[in-house]
Amino acid sequence: MTSIFHFAIIFMLILQIRIQLSE
Repeated sequence: MTSIFHFAIIFMLILQIRIQLSE
């Protein structure tokens, strides 16, 4: 359960970084 939650946080962080890089 913890690893899934950790993966979700990392995934969201990567998405935010990609959005910032796109701008």
